[in-house]
Amino acid sequence: ENSENVFSSTVAYLRGKLDPFEQAADSINMRSSWTFNFSKNELTTLVNRRGYSLGTISSLEVTYSDTGNAIGLRFTDTSGRTASFSKAACYSFCTSGMGLHSIHFTVTDNGNSLTFRGGGWGHNVGMSQYGAYAMASSYGYTYDQIIGFYYTGVSLSRGQTA
Repeated sequence: ENSENVFSSTVAYLRGKLDPFEQAADSINMRSSWTFNFSKNELTTLVNRRGYSLGTISSLEVTYSDTGNAIGLRFTDTSGRTASFSKAACYSFCTSGMGLHSIHFTVTDNGNSLTFRGGGWGHNVGMSQYGAYAMASSYGYTYDQIIGFYYTGVSLSRGQTA
């Protein structure tokens, strides 16, 4: 994910991109797929702990980045009042507030509850440990190729010894 969608600032080499390699390591990644279910009353409590005063949540609108990560949440209650979280606040609410493993998920409204189905663990910024592992072990990529894939526009050089 782009750094500014999760953290507070833009970092040139931390650009989001789709990772075609992670799936090759799903067998060793216990968080390659996960599901969380919350009643709308539970979500109301979690949202209100962040300083809002909503009544029972009736709907959730999710804004996704180009890489499919949630970078915005807008909860609406039965009276039409809203609570919104975007970028760093969205990441914080998803992972700390709701306890989701990452911001890579879809949401299904089940009437009185919402189901979050996703994959991965962490902020999705920079190098995926499982993707890097798969690039090396399954596809034969070298460390410099792996770093070049995950970090946009970087180059490696040898340091000077004293």
